[in-house]
Amino acid sequence: MMDADITHDISDPVAIGKRLKAKREALGLTQVQLAEKLDVSPKTYIFYETGKRAVGLKLILAMNALYGVHPDFLLFGIAEARHEFGALKTFIATFLDQLDTEQVELPPESCAAIVADWYREFIEGRALPMDAAMFTARQLVANRHPQQSRRDP
Repeated sequence: MMDADITHDISDPVAIGKRLKAKREALGLTQVQLAEKLDVSPKTYIFYETGKRAVGLKLILAMNALYGVHPDFLLFGIAEARHEFGALKTFIATFLDQLDTEQVELPPESCAAIVADWYREFIEGRALPMDAAMFTARQLVANRHPQQSRRDP
């Protein structure tokens, strides 16, 4: 189990460094050994682990290629990526049908944002119910057209 202080914030180099250190220790490697494998100086690697330097995409991809460490773990703290595109396709189809049934018209970017939020929650094991997605959609419409929502009984 990971420490509670490890956040899901991709912009937090300290949190990413903690996850990098946890993986290194789980692999039984020293900082110097892993630095050599990743083709970076030991000083640079230590800066990554301590959050004094942001980890780049090249290092994240190297950790995946060399040790099977999924980028979702390093970036977001998701221990095991669960990409289930069947569930995503089902959610999208159901969501679009529900929007059509309720005659809720959203711009494509709003639909995409709701779907992205649902999928992020889903892969993190906290799938949002359709009711929550529809509530968000109705709120977005109400915020775009405040006069219409006031006229509705």
